Amino acid sequence: MNYDIRENHKFIVYCFEECPFCDDTFALLSDLQISYKKVILDMDGPVWAQLKVAYEYKTAPMIFRNHDEDLYEFIGGFDDLREYLDYYSDKIDEPAR
Repeated sequence: MNYDIRENHKFIVYCFEECPFCDDTFALLSDLQISYKKVILDMDGPVWAQLKVAYEYKTAPMIFRNHDEDLYEFIGGFDDLREYLDYYSDKIDEPAR
């Protein structure tokens, strides 16, 4: 099975203006040619406060995979994204059964 992560993954990244882990996230996604939407939040704003409570996650970035128009999967932060993408890149190299 040929699985191209560039065609099957779209991400939404909630981030702050000056955030090294956010910058690393955008570099990784760009290097892999994976599409993403960048949503810059105010660190003291209500949206960030609601996201932290809703997903019980306290740091930026917060990364979500968009499966389709109404379905989002919370991935986590930069390290979680790297692990998630590593899983899929391993699937690309596996021989078809």
